[in-house]
Amino acid sequence: MILSTLTLLACLLVPLAAAAASTSSRNALILANVRVEWTNSTIFDGYVLTSGHDVEPASGGKHFCDGTNGKQHPTRVPVATAALDDASVIGNFQWEGDWYTDFQDYFVTRIAGLPEKVDPNTTSWILYLNYVPAQVGGCQLQIKQHDEVLFAFYPHQYPFQAALYLSGPQEVSANVSNPFRVTNGTNGPPIAGASVGGKMTNADGYVSLEFSETGVRRLEAEKSGWAHVLLAPYTKVEESFNLHATHDVLSYGISKHALQNYDHKIFPGAVPRTFIGSILLAWSSIPLIFVENMGGSLDKLDLQIMSELWSLSINRVSQLTVRLTLATANALSLCLIRRAVSRRFGPFDSVYFTLLSITQFHLPFWMGRTLPNMFALIPVNIAVSFLLDKAPKSFRPSSNAIATAIAILTFTAVVLRAEILLLLGPIAFFSLFYRYITLKKVIAVGLISGLASLVTKRTALTVSVDSYFWGKSYLWPEFSGIYFNVYEGKSAEWGTSPTHAYWTLHLPKLLLSSFPLSIIGFFQDLRIRRLLYPFLVFIGLLSFLGHKEWRFIVYVVPVFNIAAALGLRNLSALSNRSNLFLLSVLIFFIGVNISLTYILTLTSINNYPGGTALTLFHQLYPVSQHPSAHMHVHISNLAAQTGASLFLQSNAPPFPDHLRIPTVNSSAHVLNPPWIYDKTEHLTISALTRQKSITHMIVEERPDEEVKKRWEVVGSVASFDKWVVDLGLFKEFGRVQEKEKIKESGVRERVLGVLRMVKKEKLWILQRKS
Repeated sequence: MILSTLTLLACLLVPLAAAAASTSSRNALILANVRVEWTNSTIFDGYVLTSGHDVEPASGGKHFCDGTNGKQHPTRVPVATAALDDASVIGNFQWEGDWYTDFQDYFVTRIAGLPEKVDPNTTSWILYLNYVPAQVGGCQLQIKQHDEVLFAFYPHQYPFQAALYLSGPQEVSANVSNPFRVTNGTNGPPIAGASVGGKMTNADGYVSLEFSETGVRRLEAEKSGWAHVLLAPYTKVEESFNLHATHDVLSYGISKHALQNYDHKIFPGAVPRTFIGSILLAWSSIPLIFVENMGGSLDKLDLQIMSELWSLSINRVSQLTVRLTLATANALSLCLIRRAVSRRFGPFDSVYFTLLSITQFHLPFWMGRTLPNMFALIPVNIAVSFLLDKAPKSFRPSSNAIATAIAILTFTAVVLRAEILLLLGPIAFFSLFYRYITLKKVIAVGLISGLASLVTKRTALTVSVDSYFWGKSYLWPEFSGIYFNVYEGKSAEWGTSPTHAYWTLHLPKLLLSSFPLSIIGFFQDLRIRRLLYPFLVFIGLLSFLGHKEWRFIVYVVPVFNIAAALGLRNLSALSNRSNLFLLSVLIFFIGVNISLTYILTLTSINNYPGGTALTLFHQLYPVSQHPSAHMHVHISNLAAQTGASLFLQSNAPPFPDHLRIPTVNSSAHVLNPPWIYDKTEHLTISALTRQKSITHMIVEERPDEEVKKRWEVVGSVASFDKWVVDLGLFKEFGRVQEKEKIKESGVRERVLGVLRMVKKEKLWILQRKS
């Protein structure tokens, strides 16, 4: 069973990467700079998230455009013409082209209505990739992360010239001569006689420009490069406390003097929460951070990743595909359950358990995120492994195993998540009912483990630890949560759901195909019924609370997967042709899991606009080019709630010794001046405009013309909005209307040719004009 254990561990460690791979890693979204140049004006110049997909130019004719055209690539890849199509959505222009069946590619004839008269013999649009003329068609030309895609109009009567590359300072002073240089973008030699800002370059390609007024100047052929982490582990607001607590422990340390800098002093939340999980996560990350730093510099974004990831990089250059530290602990706890399942029910059931677990969405995707429930899931899984660990024919586990499980669950309920008390009670009750353990032993174990979890002089547990960090005497965070949410009923302020919501909505969503299979397993095996009874009661008790979330019952998923594995085994025994039937059943149920996980994962990785926007902000304004600039960025509420965490505030203090910030004085760890990241809430754009110290904003309201008088839009971020069914794929009627609706909504992703993901602009990056 070593192989099965390794399989479970390996698969569960890469939930996000595995799901992303299922979207075809070669055709994953990439960020490219797309520029469209007319003879004397720029039609479009901006950054586009793109991948290979079907396109339909304004001239008509919908065809695939994903690199497989003309058998240029064996699988789908991002390509230049698809990037042009996505740019047309963002830039609100149209393009036209003729489709050539023999080449399976388009010949672009018009962009933004230009030229008015098309004559391929005298004029044409030329495609360049990284300033090199393309040798294949735009639907065959693969583009990669950060590539420069240029469509330039070329009148044939002029001698053909390579694309020009302009280099120079990104920030200059007024009334000072500033050098710029134009070179051949293809091979690098200088270009003489090129016009830049109204002046001509000399023989070495240089030109000096002087600006009399402050402000932003756009020069043709300017090249910018900025990275975008497509699958970065950004987080949302419900994960922020533990994430920021981990940040503060790593960055400031835990001395009493350091606590005044902690984020919870500014944003304490509705109720206090325990620091124990965050401390353990931070301390376990320090050796990994040290190892990572041995190979080079490590910035604060890497620190966020490292605090969640094992340092095992598959391809550090293209993307970070390393293992989550928190997911590792959860995966190991699931391995304990798998081993117990193998011993209790048999090796085939453990394999089915593994397959069902790794193809679900919620547990693998979330078990590495810093939700408090994911910290609690680890000891709950360990306790379940003790409940399972008995001989195959035995109906009575050892009393010591039950006592150990009760002790672990008591600790979890007291320290990490109080709702575990509603699971602990039924487990203790059924253990007494079936005479697995005596009442005297239950009381003794519960009292000892409960009191020890609260406070002891020699162990750092919840009252002693959290009273220290929160600066309050005799603080028990989980009791505060019970009092606030249950006794005062304040949890209802976050919304309520009907009593049946866990059974009819959240449980099917968590389990996917395991939901019907677990019902079969429940009625087929007495052993699984006895295991499931406490968990069913747990869900029933939580159903009486008005506020419901799937994460409150996530602990039941492994046990239901065990029942589903038994159900799958029983289904395979219904046919004499067992091998064929088993294969069909496996393909169906695992296929359902994979299909739904594909859609849910694609949705989730495109649903963190705040993290994307702050990353984009740093790439637009690298410290190396703004070493002494005053930067004060206000982060809107939506951005703060969808990924703009403290770990991404890479140019603000602190700069701890275990980080080597390349642009910071290594001895003083001081930026001069340090950047300011402001998350003050409930401020309008007009109020922020009046605060002259603010130089930039990340806003969630689309800037109108009045705002644009004082602010320049330097970037925007689109994220998931909805899925739409492409009925036009099956019915000719309505295809044009559906296409127009999707185009108006934003960039889209295809799933199996039927579903389209629609994205909308959610955040805008603004720079003060003055």
